[in-house]
Amino acid sequence: MNRFDAAQPGDPADAFVNVGGMAKGETRVVRIGGLTAPTAAGTYNFRAFVDALDAVAEKSEGNNQKTKTFTLSAGSSGGYVEPPDFKVTAIVFSPDPLTLGATFTAFVTVENAGGAGDGGQLAIWLNHFAAAAPGEAAAQSEAVGTMAKGSSKTIRFSGSTAPTAKGTYTFRAFVDANNTTTEKSEGNNQKTKTYGFY
Repeated sequence: MNRFDAAQPGDPADAFVNVGGMAKGETRVVRIGGLTAPTAAGTYNFRAFVDALDAVAEKSEGNNQKTKTFTLSAGSSGGYVEPPDFKVTAIVFSPDPLTLGATFTAFVTVENAGGAGDGGQLAIWLNHFAAAAPGEAAAQSEAVGTMAKGSSKTIRFSGSTAPTAKGTYTFRAFVDANNTTTEKSEGNNQKTKTYGFY
């Protein structure tokens, strides 16, 4: 249930299941029941190893293992609570294309690919090429609120003024911009949209 380093053929394992013979091009899903999750909160690495005894000669022996990292958090009953995973999936301008110096509205869509949680603040910058830092001052921000697993929400930012000089610009949106919520991944909270005047 938890192994970060590559397993060696014949290593003891938490469970073994016989795969059986397989035809060329065949795919098979094998069910392994009766596993017990760790009892302590933390990050773990589930590892699966086919032909784990190295009993069959193959074209490649280097692609027989795969891992899945998972995180356990202590819930109110001591069970597993899936953390949220917020990401910005779309940025739409109205009107589009923009006009130099004119007012416009941005619609930013946020999705939660993890468990329920509060998305914190959704912040935007009209021109921010590099990744924004948590808590960095923004042009505008709005509260996202609590989002259920698999849900999405589009937030409207009105009254922004387009740049007045010709050139290429980077609009940036950042969900959970103050990093107040612990997520599955903190690296997918920002999205950009490039626009310009020529």
